[in-house]
Formats: sequence, structure tokens, C-alpha cells
Amino acid sequence: MNNIALIQQIVRRILEGGWPRNIPKRLAFVGCGVFFVFVYYFFYSPSSSTPSASQQCVADQFARKSIDFFEYKSTGSVSFVGNGFIGLDVAVDKQLLVYPVNETSRREPIFTSFRPLVDVVIPFAASDNKFHFVSDYTDGTSKAVHCSIVTDKCVCVSQSIYAHRTRPNLLIQDIRVSNPSTSSLDITFKSRASDAKWERIESGALPVYFKGFDGSNGKVFIGLTCSKTPQQPATIKPQTEEIFVFFTKTAEKFIAANKLSSGALDVEHKHAWQMLNLAAFNISHSKVPDALNADKINATRYALLSSVRAPMLEISQSSVSIKMHEELLSKTELCYSGHSTMLTPSKLWQDWSNIQELLKTVEIWLMTLEHRGCIHVLRAGAHGVAQAYILSLTAATFTHHRLELGLEPESDLHRHIRVENLRFGPTGALINLEFELDSTYKPFVKVSSSRSGNQVDNVLYACSAGCLEAPKPIGKEPVELSIKVTKPVTPILFIAATKSHLEQVKETLHVIEVGELTNLESHKVELHKHGNTGLPTIFWVVLVVVLIAFHLFLFKLLYSEWKNSSSIPYTKFNKRFLLRR
Repeated sequence: MNNIALIQQIVRRILEGGWPRNIPKRLAFVGCGVFFVFVYYFFYSPSSSTPSASQQCVADQFARKSIDFFEYKSTGSVSFVGNGFIGLDVAVDKQLLVYPVNETSRREPIFTSFRPLVDVVIPFAASDNKFHFVSDYTDGTSKAVHCSIVTDKCVCVSQSIYAHRTRPNLLIQDIRVSNPSTSSLDITFKSRASDAKWERIESGALPVYFKGFDGSNGKVFIGLTCSKTPQQPATIKPQTEEIFVFFTKTAEKFIAANKLSSGALDVEHKHAWQMLNLAAFNISHSKVPDALNADKINATRYALLSSVRAPMLEISQSSVSIKMHEELLSKTELCYSGHSTMLTPSKLWQDWSNIQELLKTVEIWLMTLEHRGCIHVLRAGAHGVAQAYILSLTAATFTHHRLELGLEPESDLHRHIRVENLRFGPTGALINLEFELDSTYKPFVKVSSSRSGNQVDNVLYACSAGCLEAPKPIGKEPVELSIKVTKPVTPILFIAATKSHLEQVKETLHVIEVGELTNLESHKVELHKHGNTGLPTIFWVVLVVVLIAFHLFLFKLLYSEWKNSSSIPYTKFNKRFLLRR
């Protein structure tokens, strides 16, 4: 009871007391303003911590490779490399995966427990200062950088790890140590290959690691050979850079690969990935929460291509095998049948925290494409997967020597979409599409095509939904077509090799209404461009604080008037004074 009485007494003093005379009101208001600014920056301002000196060195190293480190900064994510024969998560698991050879595109990899990567032991590295990994989708490599400050200089160790695209039995680890400081640096290399419970056979200059596994089609035997790891520390002299290259290869192919220089192998690998990346899909960035953007699309595409062989690029393939796979790539009939895979949320678009989740996503994708009519295209290897992937994103279907695009204008065309080098069935034509919005938010498409070989002079033809207008020839120069809608719904775009074919298609489209697509809702377009344009959180916080302060002041004023009114005697003079007012 005494505590309650004390609290009541304190509250009464606060409410009844006036403004302290020894504190100027202006100074008090300034103090309140400073307090609110402090609260805002401490609790509500976005954290923009200044990177440390070593982190800035790492960012500079990645910038030389045209990679924004702070955009991709993630120490726990999966960084996968693969070529459909071998695979490896170089960031976390570091366990070699081997895909058994069979005729299907969906193959469950074998976890070998063999860790082929060579660890770099850096004497001056702190325990929490580890390598930072970034997957480069353009050339199929995983890049890792570690930097430390030595005598005010950035001493960095950079790694490029990749499963060779044209030589599928080869895994390469390229390590570069840069020492711009004025003191020597000792680097130690440690191999973890001997940690695995594999049989080791001494054969020639290099040991062979051998083990059998139970695969889906019976026993699988794997033999691996690794480069020698230096037993003594490597001394990096001041202001120099040293390069160390380590190979992991199947035993029977190792000698041939070892005769090539690391530079030649690197050029082969990057050129192969450039060929795979010719077919591309891009979409403008959306600021809508949980929207599907290009980073997720490219990461998923990279995981798919890294899990499938590319026989049309592999050096060991015969001309007969390459021709067979080219024919499979042309069998696009009824690929892809279904709605656009850009729909989210979906099992097709997942974040990966471990290699198992990445492999599960790849399996779902390949299963989806296979059951949607792309089984023959997938058997063509990575080239076929790249084509089927784009077809699924654009809801495009090859049927009876024509291409139909089934995107939904009201929901799929609020953003800029660009498709490059989509292969047009057996003709070999490469189609480019670009969906844009004019100033009134009305969508339209630009179509162009190019051909290879002896087919340069031929052209394709295109028409919008309904094909009411005469088909337009399309060539290297983009042709603009308006987006139309029909009732019942039909594809928004038709592309064929001949004009007569599209004229026949027109007779088969039994629609009761064809009209121009109305302008898209502006607020949806702006939402993708600018995100949620509502007032910031701090505005509502300040508003609530101001309202609370105002009501407290009003309550204090009314309470003071009520307390003082009881002490003033009621007289006739007061009554006459009030009546005059």
C-alpha cells in the first residue's frame, strides 16, 4: 500500500506541477527533437555498416571479375559447379558428386564422400575470416576470395573452381596468391583426398583412388586421380603473384588433360558456357514482395545446366553422336505444353541452404519439363534444357511447325521481358522477342530472327492473336506487333516458317471476338517499378507519438483546471464576469 501511495503522489506532482522555470522551453523542444532523431536512426534507419578493410579488399578482387560482392554476399549459400558427369558444392559440403551414365535426363547423383579440393592454409587468417564464394553464371565457375591486411596491403588468395564443360571428367581448382606487401608469405596446401575411405593404388607418379557404389542400375565403380599437393609451404615473395592449379580426373583420362596448359583448359571451358548462354531470358526487376526476378531465374537455370551433360560440346563425342543430339534438339513438337512457370510461389523457385535442396529443385524442374512434352529436347543435353527452360517461362509451345506463345497479357506483361536466341524447331532459326509497354501502359512485342549456315536468306512470319492481320515477315530488324486478346482465349503470338501456314492457322481459330488489349492498370505497373509506395514506417511512428503527447498535454491541462476550479470560491463577481464573456 505504501508503494501504491508513493506512485500516486509522484504522478500527482507531475500532473499538477507546471513547467520548470529554470529550463527554457526552446531548449526543451530542441532536446525533444534530438531525442526523436536519435530514436529514428537507432531503431528504424537501415543498417549500412561500413565494410572492414579486408572486406573492401575482397570486394575489389570481385570487382576485377565484374562481380558486385556486396550484392552477392552470402557465406552460407550453396555454390555449385557441375557438368552433368561430376558436381560439387564448393562452399559448404565440398563432396564430389558423380552422375551415372544413362539415357534419361533425370539421374540421381552418387555422393562419393570424396573431397577433392585442396585447402589453403593462411597463417595470418583469423578464424572468422573465411573464403567468400560467388557463383559466376556466365562461365560456370565458382569464385572464392580471401583477403587480409599485411603491412597496410591487401594480401589476397583467389580461387576459381569449375567442372570442365567440354571435358566432363575434369575438375579444376585454380588458386592465385597475390602478395603486394613488403614481406614474404608462406602458404600451406592441405589435401583431404586421403580422408575418404577409398582404396588407394600407387600407379605411376600419381595414386589412383578407387571405390564401388550401389547405383540405380547396378554397381558403379569410380576411379579418381588428383594432382600432387606440395608437401612444403610455398613462399610467396614480396610484390609478386603465384598461381597453383590442381586437377581431379578419372584415371584413364588424366594424362591427356594433364598435358594441356591450365590457360587452354580455361578458354575451352568458358567458350563452352558462352555457347550455352546464347539462349537467354531476362525480365525487368520487380520491387513487389516475393516477386520472381532475374537473379532467381538465372540461378535456377545455372543449376539445371550444371546438372546435365552437354554432348554437343564435349570433345570426346564422335561426329555421329553430335549429329544424333542435334536431331533430338530439333524434336520440339508439343514442347512446352502448359502455363508459364513464372507463377509464384512454386516448388520450382526455391532458395537452397544445402546441396540436397538444390538437387531436389533440379529434379522437380526436369520432371516438369519432361512431362510437359520436352522429353526429346531434354535428351539433347544442356542445349535442350536451355531451350525448354525458356519455352516454359514464356508458355511457348511448338506444334505442327509453328510456335505459339501463351503468356497471359493481364498478368504476365506488366514488366519488360526479353528472350534471345530461342531455337525455332528443325529450321535452326533463332528468334528474339521483346515485350514492352508504351507510354500509356499498352503492351506490344518486337520480334526478330536470325539464321545460321545456308539459311540466312530465309525469313519467318508472325501474327498476333486471331491472325486477323496479314502475317508479317520477320528478319534481323525487329518487327513490332500489337498484343490482341480473343474470346475464347488463344495464344497471343504465332510464328511459322511460311506465310501460308499462318493463313491456314487463321481459318482454324474459331473465335467470336478479337480486340486490342486495353491499357494495363497503371498502379500494377508502378508497383513493379517502385514497390509499395505507402508512407514510411517512421511517419506513422512519429504521428502516434505526437498524438499521444497531445492527448497527455490535453489531459494534464484539463486535470489542472479541474483541480484549480475547486479552490476558487464561487461569487457573484465571477458570475457577472462569465456572463460578460
